[in-house]
Amino acid sequence: MGTQYYDGRENAQTDYPVTDSLQMMGHASRPLVDNSGKCVILCHAPRKEYYKKFLYEAFPVESHLHHFLHDNLNAEIVAGIIENKQDAVDYLTWTFMYR
Repeated sequence: MGTQYYDGRENAQTDYPVTDSLQMMGHASRPLVDNSGKCVILCHAPRKEYYKKFLYEAFPVESHLHHFLHDNLNAEIVAGIIENKQDAVDYLTWTFMYR
């Protein structure tokens, strides 16, 4: 797998976002068929340390729930998941926003 693609808008080679790279690596095996999978990353030597770091260290997870909290709470209320204030508090404690 190469680490860059041609971006026509910028008329230049651009690195794949980390999330796209992770998704491509996730497709390295076939669920229920293979026991394991392999992914080979081909990159220039200066980028090698970057990819080693991103593969072997924890990737930070950030919540963006606060941007759409009202929509999520309304959807859960309509679905009957949240029926009172305590249900709403319990719902929020299971999110990355709480952690």
